[in-house]
Amino acid sequence: MKKFILRCVVLCLVLFIGIIVGIKQAHNGVMYIKGDESSSLSTSIVKEDIDTTNSSLYVNPKLSEKEKELEEIEGFNLFSQAGRKLGEGVQAALQKCINLVKEKQSEM
Repeated sequence: MKKFILRCVVLCLVLFIGIIVGIKQAHNGVMYIKGDESSSLSTSIVKEDIDTTNSSLYVNPKLSEKEKELEEIEGFNLFSQAGRKLGEGVQAALQKCINLVKEKQSEM
């Protein structure tokens, strides 16, 4: 029994440390994507404040190009349309089943 509890505690600690490391890695990845590689929290807060005040004045030309490309790509997406049709089919089938059950109950 003691071995089992010890193993469970060790497993929980390992998983917890893994989660903490994963969160740190995700944070570093987000900072890398944003282009902010400073490790100091205070400088990143100041930079975010400056970026939000200037963001309304400056529009990144690459961003507008990517936005146009995304709109063109989203014009036809096979998987989203297939998912939508599948969802509509499942919804219709469940609605028929519910109506059938209601009819059976009303007959009783």
